[in-house]
Amino acid sequence: MRKQGLEFARYLDLKLFSAWIIQNGVIDFIFRENPHSELIKRSYHILYILAQDEQTFPLDIVNNIWSCCVQKHEDIVRASFELITELSKCLPVTVLQAFFHKIQTLDQFDQKTVNFLQDYFVNSIQNLIR
Repeated sequence: MRKQGLEFARYLDLKLFSAWIIQNGVIDFIFRENPHSELIKRSYHILYILAQDEQTFPLDIVNNIWSCCVQKHEDIVRASFELITELSKCLPVTVLQAFFHKIQTLDQFDQKTVNFLQDYFVNSIQNLIR
């Protein structure tokens, strides 16, 4: 069974998979049409795959994710902050910069936001020095 999985995996193409995800509105569904904390948490692996190549992680995704960080239910904001924090370990520099520009728009801070900022910046710096 494992051999069949490996055989199939060699036909997977990052650019085709990424294009399919975006063209079929998967990201829009998760973050715009139906934001739910559990969907957001489970989207990490999809976004991780997209983050492997700067070209497969369009900056529109940053806008979609960030839309769940403002004026949403606390669970959605927390899940979005946790997702961004985890992704900051692997995102390309341009995407990290895009999130940083979004962070600069924050005008209210609570404990959850401060924790997010700390974790985001630590992970981003570690990502950049690798």
